[in-house]
Amino acid sequence: MQYQLSRTLPAFDVLARLARQDPRALEDLARRLTDDVIRQARSSQSRQRLRGLQFTIDLERKRAPDSLAATVRISQLMHESLAELNRAFTDPIATAEESAQRTAKVLAFKRRAEDV
Repeated sequence: MQYQLSRTLPAFDVLARLARQDPRALEDLARRLTDDVIRQARSSQSRQRLRGLQFTIDLERKRAPDSLAATVRISQLMHESLAELNRAFTDPIATAEESAQRTAKVLAFKRRAEDV
């Protein structure tokens, strides 16, 4: 599957200069390009999944003390995801059984008088 960006990515030298001189402009460009890719996803389910993934990436970047730490953490998340995918391919029955076993108990809370 190939995506066609509605914007052209600037040359590496331009991006490097932006990183040094105007990091906010570089961040804005990255956000616009990312949004373009998400908008072009084929289904609403894919778009929702991509938005969730981007939310996770943004959160990790905010939580990290610096850019390198953010990059390392996001790389770890990618490796974990790839390991899960590999396991699903190599042992699909066990993966399906584990997925089916994941349940949650829903707790009933008493309603407060002001909520009724």
